[in-house]
Amino acid sequence: FEPRQVRLGEEGENGLVRVLAGLLPGEKIVTSAQFLLDSESRLQEAIQKMLKERMQQKKPQETPEKKRGNSLKKLPGKNPSPSTS
Repeated sequence: FEPRQVRLGEEGENGLVRVLAGLLPGEKIVTSAQFLLDSESRLQEAIQKMLKERMQQKKPQETPEKKRGNSLKKLPGKNPSPSTS
């Protein structure tokens, strides 16, 4: 469902209102604003969650070595080399 602009006509004795424009014959409609408020709230929540996940993925990932501050250091007379296992 989606919000739409409609043009209303006269109201009958039984409380029904004629829709002159904005809907096609046979289209289903929502008559409770609670539905719209609830769906908008859920949509906003999903968007915020998706944006938060996207931002976390864009952050550079730290390797365990960077977190501990470990790095290969060249010592006098020694050449660090990767270990081969």
